[in-house]
Amino acid sequence: MDLTESELFGNLLEAKDDLFHIDLHNDYTCVNVTFFADILELKFQNDKGQGYVILRFKDVIILKMQIPLRTLIIDNFHRGRYELNGELYDEYEEKKCFYIEFYEGGAIELLCRQVLLQMPSPELN
Repeated sequence: MDLTESELFGNLLEAKDDLFHIDLHNDYTCVNVTFFADILELKFQNDKGQGYVILRFKDVIILKMQIPLRTLIIDNFHRGRYELNGELYDEYEEKKCFYIEFYEGGAIELLCRQVLLQMPSPELN
């Protein structure tokens, strides 16, 4: 599921398709954060043992990252604006700005060309 063109400041904690309703705040815990080359991945485990979902940000520029060393519950996730030289921007060189905040503290602010939510496969339900 592509979340790149999401509504500005819209809540991205919940997503659904024909098979799944994903609530990243209430039903999933972030168990792994990986940054390699220009891809940032956040892996979330379902709290009821029904598999994983992955948030994948492509062509990333990380503006800020502070992550406590423990499992995390995502508290806020949205596309927003960022400040550069005293001006607010929605986009920079075709990259959108996203904000992720965790209930336990810590946050990630980034620019990326694309953000995808990889839904669990049906056999995990």
